[in-house]
Amino acid sequence: MVFPDLKSPTSSSPLGDRLYDELIDGLHQAIPDAKERKKVIHSMRKSFGNTLKQEGIHSEIRGDIMGHSGATPSEEIYCDAIALAKMLPSIMKIPIVTAHLQPHPIRLLPWVEEKLPPPFSRKRREAEGAGPRPRQARKIKGEPDRC
Repeated sequence: MVFPDLKSPTSSSPLGDRLYDELIDGLHQAIPDAKERKKVIHSMRKSFGNTLKQEGIHSEIRGDIMGHSGATPSEEIYCDAIALAKMLPSIMKIPIVTAHLQPHPIRLLPWVEEKLPPPFSRKRREAEGAGPRPRQARKIKGEPDRC
């Protein structure tokens, strides 16, 4: 995974939910008036999609790069996303907006490096022995309560 810190072995939540939690504080630091300007994390995704379009990248390839399903049944059902190797020429057209920054060694979060569960993960109810709640019997109108 490119972002192993987003994956929780105890959750089936979408990775984007965790990414939002990680990025929102930085967004508010970078753009203090983000709420008034209606800048949200999704704005970055929209800007990225727009950059792809402005670089002349075909809509199907843009959709594959961004993880969208197809616009038509033949795009969505009858074919797979284009292979990463074939996306490379399109991906190479994307401007490197961080080119001015000095590279640094990769530093994984300690719990990722040690392959520990994320600090935000919680045990599942079944794992705690609670199990799912029993279904309540429906009361039928006119019948006495069951105890």
